[in-house]
Amino acid sequence: MSLDRNALQHELDLAAEELDKAGHKDLADRVDQYSELLVQAKEKDVPQIHRGLSRVQMEYEQRTKREAAKQDPKAAKAQNAVMSARRASIKRKIAVKRLLRERAANRKKETKKIEALKETKKEESPLKARLSQRISEAEKEFAIAKHRVARLRRIQTEMK
Repeated sequence: MSLDRNALQHELDLAAEELDKAGHKDLADRVDQYSELLVQAKEKDVPQIHRGLSRVQMEYEQRTKREAAKQDPKAAKAQNAVMSARRASIKRKIAVKRLLRERAANRKKETKKIEALKETKKEESPLKARLSQRISEAEKEFAIAKHRVARLRRIQTEMK
């Protein structure tokens, strides 16, 4: 990929001008230095210039963050609270998804067990087959009732 030095030179000049206007003269001088280096640079020197410009950008971002924190500490505190709430919300969503996956896996296992019981019991007499079917249905109903009781107990403990 070829490097359009003229376009890059123009962009660096604009960046230095903006830094100068913002009151960061030392950073603007460093950008100008890298701009001059770019004029004479060979292909192997370009990554070093890129790293230097990245450091200038990082320094500028750190300074603006510090200035913003000095100007309004309540805003920083509010932003921190918002980010904390977002992180908590994400953690809750992940936990709920994990719980739902585990429940689905348990249901699948129970269904497989019941199906296996039904298949083994088909070879037996019709009376035993009906009895095993009733047992499996009762087990399903019992699992549903157990789940409902657990949910109601959770609600009861939350209400306390």
